[in-house]
Amino acid sequence: MQVWMTPAGELLVEGPQESAETVGGHVLDQAGDPVLAPRTYYLLDTGWTLTRIFSGRTSSVDDSLYGAVCKVDGDTLYEFWTSWNTRRGEVESSWHDTEITGLVSVPLDEVTGWRTRAGTVEQALAAALADHERRRLAEASERQRPIDLLAARFVATLPDYSGDQPVDLIFGYDEGALVREPAGRVLWRLVEQWPYRGKDLHDFLRIQLGRHYGERLGSFVTDIDDAPWWFWAPDL
Repeated sequence: MQVWMTPAGELLVEGPQESAETVGGHVLDQAGDPVLAPRTYYLLDTGWTLTRIFSGRTSSVDDSLYGAVCKVDGDTLYEFWTSWNTRRGEVESSWHDTEITGLVSVPLDEVTGWRTRAGTVEQALAAALADHERRRLAEASERQRPIDLLAARFVATLPDYSGDQPVDLIFGYDEGALVREPAGRVLWRLVEQWPYRGKDLHDFLRIQLGRHYGERLGSFVTDIDDAPWWFWAPDL
């Protein structure tokens, strides 16, 4: 396990080796050669609290697929990127981003901080990873909490229609998103802040309707002619 000290006094710890090959192909350096033996790297403070993980990732936009891997070269941690045109099946471009420079290799027996957390460096890193995952899940739960509350308030407004006829509802807009019956009665209006697009809200509410009405849910059409262009944002 290799460890570097950053100019800010943090520790960069070498993790497992990764593959440089993604769905598009090998991630390349700027010379057009495959990046050899990229790795995961963990950035920790002096108390061995994990603050960031550098590792491979992929993303896509339209016909372009992007892949990235990380590697320390000399005294610098780089993130290497390659993009492929999936329609033509060819590389579009390759580049790298400098993540941390001025790294200084530190012998393990000179690394401090981990002894207060575990008996070995490996155990200290495992504890830091577990702590990081707990914090990540707690943050994700906190971000999700307003969405869960919105879902509960929405479902609480839905009538329990008698009979077995299909339940048809309309997703509309009148100074804000709403759900109404075809005859015009408004069942629900959005009063909370919705962080995504109107189309995402429509899909989200459809899921709640499906859970509430089950097979009785009929149509959930849109009537948003009065909505501003940014509300639906079909191209985003």
